Amino acid sequence: MADPQGNKNLGFPPTSDVLGTFLTQLLQNKQKNYVENSTNTDNKQIAHEQNNLQENIGGTKIRKTSDLLDSLQQALSINTLPQMQKQTSMHNLDTFKAHVVVENALHLPSRKKCKARIVQGKPRFEELLPSAFVSFETGSGLKVTDVVKENKNPEWDYNCEVKLPADLLTNNQKRFIFKIWKKLLNAPPFEPNLESDTILGFAALDLTVLLAGMPTVSGWFNIWDLPLWT
Repeated sequence: MADPQGNKNLGFPPTSDVLGTFLTQLLQNKQKNYVENSTNTDNKQIAHEQNNLQENIGGTKIRKTSDLLDSLQQALSINTLPQMQKQTSMHNLDTFKAHVVVENALHLPSRKKCKARIVQGKPRFEELLPSAFVSFETGSGLKVTDVVKENKNPEWDYNCEVKLPADLLTNNQKRFIFKIWKKLLNAPPFEPNLESDTILGFAALDLTVLLAGMPTVSGWFNIWDLPLWT
């Protein structure tokens, strides 16, 4: 800075530089406080104040726009992360992991079809065996076994890892339901079709015994006819 006569530089920075430095420090402090204490409701107000300060500096470069946006994103993530963690924890509490095995069934019903008549007038029947499969609901959707063709004692040997609703463990009124189906026609393709195939019945498992200390629920379970469950 020059003396009043303009002959000597005293070593002081220009007034504009001092003001620019002060505003820079002020904006940085406000930015730091914003990251630590900001909420979703004052985002617009802080951004507006930052824009005003940038305009008043008169061309002094403070921080890049990308840096400011990164800081805003970090501040917002601090608020949203705990909520996401809470939702994940609640979902985990609503389900539990289970290993489900569907091995086989015995004595599924068949039907007889009149094939021909002999001379004495006695009918001759042909036994039509069911082509059966099993389905059950899980927390991630429907699971379906393969179709075993024309067998009263089908063996599926199906197993999978699933998540089941937690209330199956705590609600005595709820059961884990298996639906046993048969193909409408014993003809290819032998693929499950829940819209056209027929339900033979249901098997219901009580899973509340797992909380009583039983490690597994296994064994033979009766297949109930559809009218008992409607």
